[in-house]
Amino acid sequence: MAETHFNKGLEKLLNEDYEGALADFNKAIELNPNDSDFYYNRGDAKLALEDYKGAIEDYNKTIELDPANEYAYSNRGAAKFELQDFSAAIADYSKAIELYPEFEDAFYNRGSANREIGELEKAISDFTMAIEIDPEFIDAYNDRGVVKFELGKINEAIDDFSKAIEIYPEFGAAYCNRGEAKMSLDDKKGACEDWKKAQKLGDEDADELINKYCK
Repeated sequence: MAETHFNKGLEKLLNEDYEGALADFNKAIELNPNDSDFYYNRGDAKLALEDYKGAIEDYNKTIELDPANEYAYSNRGAAKFELQDFSAAIADYSKAIELYPEFEDAFYNRGSANREIGELEKAISDFTMAIEIDPEFIDAYNDRGVVKFELGKINEAIDDFSKAIEIYPEFGAAYCNRGEAKMSLDDKKGACEDWKKAQKLGDEDADELINKYCK
């Protein structure tokens, strides 16, 4: 009976019916309080519902029952990140990486957390590791470019934005970011071309930049 509720919950989770999934996982846990998968997936439902503290409680229980679950550490890190507890998030991402050294998402997310606390070189290192594991990780290229831009490494930043665009030509944010990098090099023409492309792709930040610089 517990498995029946659990499987119903998984189907609802897949279909983004998070409240329905939560109800089914609650029933599964009531019937069998010792299955780590039940807590893990309920944590995912709570994470999707932005109940970050509740998600952390479920991931804690998952880890108690299954200390080698790298995804529970990673998702607990995501919940802590949303609560702006960045150092704790980094610790969880690091544990996930320790358990699964090829965990590109954990490297990427740890890079984002390192950026939040001003550890920009560590952020670059993490984004680079994510890219080494997955050479088509467009968000890692884009975010590494953003950090390089913040460090004044403008040409390297442009290279990263360009790589993200090469992999995914519809990546509006990368065009927008590359435009800002070009503008910082006084390449107004190139910047406006990128922003207009970003605007066509629906990037809202491009509108303000075009109105400010490209009229």
